[in-house]
Amino acid sequence: MIEHADDFRDTLMQIKTGNLKNARTTKIQLSPITETRHAVQLSQPKFAEKLGISVNTLRSWEQGLRKPSGAAKTLLELLHRRPELIHELHA
Repeated sequence: MIEHADDFRDTLMQIKTGNLKNARTTKIQLSPITETRHAVQLSQPKFAEKLGISVNTLRSWEQGLRKPSGAAKTLLELLHRRPELIHELHA
């Protein structure tokens, strides 16, 4: 337990001094749907409302649990290329 406390203290000191050369970083790969939603700065509920879908459906798409198909897939591909078009959709 004390060993972990020392590691934690050392990490905090590295952050404080900006000495992060040996720090481990993790890059998170966002789904194209999540990237699009972030690009237009909308929350999941607001983005789902614009698309006319439930928040649960959007979450499952963003998490890769399900994939959109048909018109939804086409619309999302278009919005990924031209995110500003989201504002043309009426909810």
